Amino acid sequence: MPALAETQAHLHRAIGGGDPGTALALLAGRFDPAQRLAIYRHHHRQSLTRHILGRFPTIQWLLGSERMQLLARDFTVAHRPTAPCIAEYGGAFPGFLGETDDATRHPYLPATAAIDWALGEVAVAIDHSPLAIAKLRARPQERLPDLRLQLQPGMRLLSAAWPVDDLVRLRLGKAPPERFVFDRQAVHLQLLGARGAFTIQRLDRGSFAFREALAGGASIGGAAVDAVAADPSFDAGAALAALFAAGLVTATTMPR
Repeated sequence: MPALAETQAHLHRAIGGGDPGTALALLAGRFDPAQRLAIYRHHHRQSLTRHILGRFPTIQWLLGSERMQLLARDFTVAHRPTAPCIAEYGGAFPGFLGETDDATRHPYLPATAAIDWALGEVAVAIDHSPLAIAKLRARPQERLPDLRLQLQPGMRLLSAAWPVDDLVRLRLGKAPPERFVFDRQAVHLQLLGARGAFTIQRLDRGSFAFREALAGGASIGGAAVDAVAADPSFDAGAALAALFAAGLVTATTMPR
């Protein structure tokens, strides 16, 4: 008799679509093992499909429930879960969607799926106590460019070639507008959320580049260089003050 972990591994592979041979032997008993395995597979696939539907509400709103059901099922077949927590499943869906005929007809769909996924992440984040900008006075002023900032865990930054944030706002709106124009337009978005709520804010190119670099671990000085490259008129002092004023900085670190 195989160990529990080995048995679970065989069943996991079989339910996910792998070779069912060993799993069928393990399921042998009073009932048909192939039928039992089919039931497990059905419920497993259904739970994954429901999860995908819940994580990408704007895509479902745009394409309709029937088409979204088919896309979600195809995704669950092509992409088996690799993480132990189902909440982490679905991050590859925007890329998967980009390879479909739907994205050929509607090129903004992958970016819309990306904002759906990011909003799901930020909405369940826990906000940390913000740091006051006065804390910077305790640091040697000549070393400030070397300082690294830790930002709120519920912040995500997303660039898109289409104003996909308008689609999210339209979906969430209580009443449709009398007129809606959706044209190609590059946007730089900051998504901020915690404890079930979220906000979407558009940033100028310089501020976006600055915050994106800081979120990636760059120093204040390094982030400012990136921001000036994106927008020569970038004001590092004003951008830093705005970052603290928005409560986005939670800690600072100074390299040795």
